[in-house]
Amino acid sequence: MHPLISFHQLRDWRCCSQLYAYRYLFKIPDFQGSQEKERGKKLHELIEQDLNGFKISIPDVFAQVWQNYQNYIAPLKKNFQLHAEWDYFFSVQCSAQTWGITGRIDLWAALENTLLIVDWKSGKGPLSETDLWQMQWYAWSLDQMRLSLGLNKEQPIQTEWLYLETGQKESRIFSREELNRLQLEFCNHIAQTDPKEYDFIPNPHPWQQGNWCQRCTYQKLCPEGKYHDHERADFTV
Repeated sequence: MHPLISFHQLRDWRCCSQLYAYRYLFKIPDFQGSQEKERGKKLHELIEQDLNGFKISIPDVFAQVWQNYQNYIAPLKKNFQLHAEWDYFFSVQCSAQTWGITGRIDLWAALENTLLIVDWKSGKGPLSETDLWQMQWYAWSLDQMRLSLGLNKEQPIQTEWLYLETGQKESRIFSREELNRLQLEFCNHIAQTDPKEYDFIPNPHPWQQGNWCQRCTYQKLCPEGKYHDHERADFTV
């Protein structure tokens, strides 16, 4: 059986192998920012129900957020077939190992000249480097699925982030050449992932709001995270 990996697993592995171990091997719950996560989860559920044609009641607390969503989604609903909360799986050869790639895209649609991927953001921005890397991953993943979906292999992929709180959006377009580059980049990262090999030395990256250990959910559990302020200038995710 091939090993499986998702974007979040790869991200956490590259951030810190001990973080990966706590979250995916030991399965210790992540309690940090639970209220914000619950709000984002509820918004995603409401949007999924709407896109699947269900009649829903919108809480007053989401009134402005929902209006921002409707303003964005109305022309897409009218003109294109939308695929909401789309689970994907494909296999990819990375070095000598075949990996199963799993994940979920909030929304995608085949437009006239591009393939569109949309990610709903419950925050106000700005985008972090991790957000950008995540959308590169989604673009690469949809590109890998084109053949099975019967989609044009040469059509560029456009990714959009919609900030539900403000109605603002940001976009990126990935050409065929960029998608080929991402194939090499992600395979290189995946090939270096070995969940069986981890240690208690955090290997985090710089963070604009402080060092990584101080914002890690598991800092109080981690023998090294309690004492070390590690930063990696070479880590850009």
